[in-house]
Amino acid sequence: VISAVAGVAALMCSDDGLVIRDASKKAFTMWGSATLRGSSLFKLIYDEAMASWLQTEMQSPVTPAFASSTLPAGFWLRDLGFVEFRSRLGSAFDASVICARLPGEAAAAQPPVVVVVVQPVTHDESRQVPMQHPASQARGANQPPAFAGPPPPDPH
Repeated sequence: VISAVAGVAALMCSDDGLVIRDASKKAFTMWGSATLRGSSLFKLIYDEAMASWLQTEMQSPVTPAFASSTLPAGFWLRDLGFVEFRSRLGSAFDASVICARLPGEAAAAQPPVVVVVVQPVTHDESRQVPMQHPASQARGANQPPAFAGPPPPDPH
């Protein structure tokens, strides 16, 4: 079902260990099929500290803000905010992450799953909040980079 979802990067993961079981077409284009198949969600995260944080968040008990008495038992929804992922080319990108746990179906012998929706930050959105590279912070915000490219052509 997840693979039929168009225009959305979605991953269907096992409830235990968040091993990726299926993915949307957009997710396959973002990470590549070899990276996704049988891999853990945590392997898509850019660095270990963020992966550790995400693992802790996913294992923490569900708070009342994320569960509802009107929904089936075992269902929850979490907006995890922004997480830094690694693209198929190895570069980092920020994305908004929402997860939903769907309870298993005993009659169909289906275990519970976690659906993870990843919405990358667009280029326009990322320009709204200026960020400095750590190297620019070290040399001072008003100093030019050590190499700014070739000099401008001589007008004479």
